[in-house]
Amino acid sequence: MADSGDRVYAILHERAAIPADLQAELGNIIRRSLPLSSSAPTKTQRSSLDRLGTKLWNAATDLLRRQESGLGTRQQSRRNTRLVGVIRVFGYLLIDAAHHVSTKPSNDKDALIRTFKIALKAGRFCLDIGELDLAMKVLERCSEYAETPQTRAPIVQLTDPTYEDHSERARMLGLLVTEYHLLRMVHAWKTDRSDLAEHFYAKVNTSELAASGDLSEKAADLLHEAARSCLAGKSWIASLKWCERALAALNSCDLEALSQDEPELRLSISATAVEAHLAIGDPSACSHALQIVDNMMDAHTLGPRIAAMLLKLQVLTAASDVDLHEVEKVVRQIISSAVLTDKTFKTIMQVVHRLKRISVRSSLASMWDLIDRRLLSACQEHEGSDETALSRLETAVVTFTMFSTTADTQSSSQDTIAGITDLLDMIHKAHGRSLSSKAAHATQTLIWKRAGAEEETATDAWFVLLRHPLFDSVGQLNKGRIGRKALSAALGRKDVFAARAAYYAMPDATKNESSSRYLAYRLALLDEDQDLALESLAWITRHAAKDSSYLYACVLEAQDTNMRRIAVAALQALITQQLPGVHLPTLLRCTARFLICELDVEENDIDKTSAEVVPLFERAAKNTALLRQGTDAQWRAEIQWWSKTAYNLALRLCNDVGLEWLMRLLSACTHFLDCYEDEDGPMHQDTTRQRRLICYFLLANTDIVLARSNADNADICRHWYIQARVHIEAFAHHYGVWRKTTMVPDHAPPAQQELFDKMSARAFEMLKFDLECILRLEIWSALDPAVKKLLEFNGSARWDSLADLMLIIHQHASTTANTSNDDQDTLSTALIRELLQKSINETWKRSKSMPQMARWLRLTFSIHLEDGDEEFALKIVQQTATVARSGYEGKTTEPYPEDELAWLAGSAFNKAIDILVSERVEKAQEWIEGALEVARYASDNGALHASLTEKKEMARERLANR
Repeated sequence: MADSGDRVYAILHERAAIPADLQAELGNIIRRSLPLSSSAPTKTQRSSLDRLGTKLWNAATDLLRRQESGLGTRQQSRRNTRLVGVIRVFGYLLIDAAHHVSTKPSNDKDALIRTFKIALKAGRFCLDIGELDLAMKVLERCSEYAETPQTRAPIVQLTDPTYEDHSERARMLGLLVTEYHLLRMVHAWKTDRSDLAEHFYAKVNTSELAASGDLSEKAADLLHEAARSCLAGKSWIASLKWCERALAALNSCDLEALSQDEPELRLSISATAVEAHLAIGDPSACSHALQIVDNMMDAHTLGPRIAAMLLKLQVLTAASDVDLHEVEKVVRQIISSAVLTDKTFKTIMQVVHRLKRISVRSSLASMWDLIDRRLLSACQEHEGSDETALSRLETAVVTFTMFSTTADTQSSSQDTIAGITDLLDMIHKAHGRSLSSKAAHATQTLIWKRAGAEEETATDAWFVLLRHPLFDSVGQLNKGRIGRKALSAALGRKDVFAARAAYYAMPDATKNESSSRYLAYRLALLDEDQDLALESLAWITRHAAKDSSYLYACVLEAQDTNMRRIAVAALQALITQQLPGVHLPTLLRCTARFLICELDVEENDIDKTSAEVVPLFERAAKNTALLRQGTDAQWRAEIQWWSKTAYNLALRLCNDVGLEWLMRLLSACTHFLDCYEDEDGPMHQDTTRQRRLICYFLLANTDIVLARSNADNADICRHWYIQARVHIEAFAHHYGVWRKTTMVPDHAPPAQQELFDKMSARAFEMLKFDLECILRLEIWSALDPAVKKLLEFNGSARWDSLADLMLIIHQHASTTANTSNDDQDTLSTALIRELLQKSINETWKRSKSMPQMARWLRLTFSIHLEDGDEEFALKIVQQTATVARSGYEGKTTEPYPEDELAWLAGSAFNKAIDILVSERVEKAQEWIEGALEVARYASDNGALHASLTEKKEMARERLANR
């Protein structure tokens, strides 16, 4: 047992983790081994047992303190509390065993009193935590102390210190015995043994209670606990009996001997007695309850206490015939005497609410009294800086307003308005500050609700009240509600000026609500204010998903006016929201017609109108499944209308609208064209293909323009070139299909031949654009197929526009071929040269532009010379001589440019000298002859030719002398 005690102490002392089975283990030890018989321990063990028991008791107390400090969970707290009880009983029984080792334990009065006190504390703690078995075990041991014979005091009391000590010990034992009987009484009624409770109460020595204020309070507390237990079990009579006994215990002792907690205990006991009397419910019981309260307040000077007044108010309001005068008197006392704290203010408000159930007028008078006498003065003392005082004042104002507006006061609207106005005026005059936003919102809401309950339009008096200065800086939402009501009334009278004043006086937070914006929309239609109408419609549309009724109302309102622009905006808003019950195809077509008509108005901004009409066509393209509703004939008519309208609109806006708008419109048009059925007839199919080709042609052109305009932004530029290749590929596909189905005979009509030539020219432009995309995107793997397509192309085209591009591509391709040493790249370079030569030849056939031809020949010569292609470079020199001869002989409109001719002749002669130095005489001779042939046609009277001839002879002589 001592080992177990040491182990428990070590765990508690070191604050180690408490084993889960420790409580059960100690319980088994207490049941099996304790209390020890007087012969079990030896005298040498007395001090060790006493010391161990004391240490365990103190350790349990420390554990209890740590638990009360809030450490651990609630479940751990309950478990530790029960463990503290077991450890205390264990420690007490060890101390008790040490006490019984003495040969004459009953004569050791100090040890007896100490052990008795510890036993009573342990028993009381076990009773408090519900450990009734442990409590009984301790109290059974206490019975031995209570039955210990006490030495009677002698008849003649001498002034002997020994005697005085003995008398004091006897008095202490008597007090402890009385407390023991009280605890036995508590244990009896907690175990439902009312007979035993009465038995032990009969043993309580009332003289001991009268002699000790502390014991009297303990007795009263225990007796009150019994009373509350009976009250919880609805045993009203038994509860009253125990309350009377508790009050008798307090009354048996002088007030001076009682502690400062006595008034609170007396109040609690009286409250329990009052509750029991009121539960009985007969008139006599209520009268007795009132007597208890009056006696407590008068005889025991508890009248100024709030709790006492509340108890009296409870009794007064519970009577069948309420004395309203007495109730008001008590309420006034509570209001005037209470020290204002959060708790007392809450209590006062509860009292006033209770009074309202009896008399609304009395509750209003009490609220006025509270505000005027207490709350306003508190705010004035702190000059409005105390937020708590302001909060209480606002709560009281809202409560007063609620009582005035929601209760059945049987008063007229004028009286209600006057009462609230007087209160607000008094507060504004004394306080000077407006209410907070929350308080103003609550107050105005209550006022507005009462005004609406009158089933009449809001009068000027209501508006004046709602706009009281106390609400000036707060209550934005309520200002909006008031403004809407005023705006609606002005619109009803068609008073535009008053309606505008009401609307623009609203706060921004409420001005943009759907209900407010709808009224503003009606105002705009009435005043023909297009900007305000569009602005309001936009706000209503934004919130139409939550409430679509305002948007429908706007559409209906617009149809009754001549403001076509507003009608279009309303229709577009309906389209955007896709509200249920709307036939989208019809709505889209109607809106599109409205918008296209808007384009005919000269003062309208094309880009602004396009920003509305293009998204409309895009929406229609995305909702083709909805357009397909109905029969096949209806579907054909629908898709034909959309495709034809989009196509014509794109051609119409091609030169005026922004490129991105044009691209989006063309994309929608191609989508409509793709929805055509294949069996719509050859003529219709041919028209569809032509429109599709023009759409893709315009799309590709737009992509190229956007790419070139964003050349400084690599990412955007690359995006548009990629898009261009997509559209070029689509054009090529549909162009191939169109060529197969459109064969132009030799004697075709001029119109058909012209169409064929236009389509051929567009196809050439697409191939040229593809080369540009390949160059900018550096997709060299696609270069060879693209060049082959151009080499195979036949037809009239702008070959001159291709030459410069080919020169640039040739330079890039040559660089790639030189760095990669790939045969495929070399082949591509050769194809590029061939295409470049074809471009130059075709251009010369059609334009005969000598400066342009001279430039291309010079660039082509330079490129091939750098590439080391001497043969092709020599051909360029020879071709230049032929072209120069044509100009020299007057076969062209202009001669070959002199500077270009001199440069090329000199470059060719220098190349010949280089070849001659390398001892390739025959090849050098060919280059010299080419250079002299070019120089022959210079318009310098043969000076260039003579100079080159002289240099040729000098070069031969030097070569011969080597």
